[in-house]
Amino acid sequence: MLKKLFPALELDKRGVIVRNRDTGQTNLPHVFSGGDCANGGQEVVNAVAEGKKAARAMHAFFAGQSVSGPIQASRYGVKGTPIGSGFDRPIRVPELEKEYREGPGKSE
Repeated sequence: MLKKLFPALELDKRGVIVRNRDTGQTNLPHVFSGGDCANGGQEVVNAVAEGKKAARAMHAFFAGQSVSGPIQASRYGVKGTPIGSGFDRPIRVPELEKEYREGPGKSE
């Protein structure tokens, strides 16, 4: 069906749209891919993340404005910069990582 609508659209051997993994942009100008058609039908949480990445990339492409990902809600109010959103890159919790490395109660 996709090849009928977009004959030049590049698909992999499984029939999944080939796209930039960071932006969802395909080989066709102005065509982005997200959700199940971007990841081949993995878990719903992955499909949602793929859609969000593609939406941010579309906004950057068409509006010329970069949009950063959401911040993990539990990171608000924590000293330092919240790191990660879970779908851009893993959520990093420096104070917990330090405690893990040094042992409970020894990170302060």
